[in-house]
Amino acid sequence: MGEHGKFKYRFLLYVTGRTPRSLRACANLRHICEQYLGGEGIAYELSLIDILEHPELAETAHILATPAMIRTAPPPVCRIIGDLSDAAKVLAALGILDSDLPSGPSHKENMP
Repeated sequence: MGEHGKFKYRFLLYVTGRTPRSLRACANLRHICEQYLGGEGIAYELSLIDILEHPELAETAHILATPAMIRTAPPPVCRIIGDLSDAAKVLAALGILDSDLPSGPSHKENMP
């Protein structure tokens, strides 16, 4: 558990400018965080990094394609490339299951 008894997730989302694909990835990740990690007892942090403005951060993180999401906490580090449009696949890749979340919504709900 992290600060104040909250389960903490940290995400870095690398994008290339304000392209439709970058905007879609950002919206999809925010939706996933709010839908599945927004419950009581859960905290998440999302940082958006535009590699056009900060190419050194992309190089340091070994980003070869965008959009790219890196979960830095909890361990292990997880990387996903793409617009994150398939929430079920993103959740599976992140290893997020109902049993992992203290009191979040069910993962069986259909997304609009």
